[in-house]
Amino acid sequence: MATSTNTVELHVKGMTCQSCVANLSEELADVTGVVETSVDLNPEGVSTVTVTSDRHLEDTIFKSAVTEAGYQLVGLSRTSLSLAGDQKAENGDCDCNCGRR
Repeated sequence: MATSTNTVELHVKGMTCQSCVANLSEELADVTGVVETSVDLNPEGVSTVTVTSDRHLEDTIFKSAVTEAGYQLVGLSRTSLSLAGDQKAENGDCDCNCGRR
């Protein structure tokens, strides 16, 4: 069975210090599916918060978490990666539909 990792970059205003980083990181850690967060803090502008999850999470979930932590979500972008690797299905074909045989 193929596994995927979803990465979302949140663009957040209002974070000014490491306490802000910890506050938002804790809020995001409470979201089911989130496995990792990292923050590129920009105290005088928009910080970039990278969130990795083991499933697709709706934009509204991120907006709620950021708002609950006391900050403003001003944008987000997404990427996803299949982690099926070189595992083969029983019939010899890769089970992630990448075309490997």
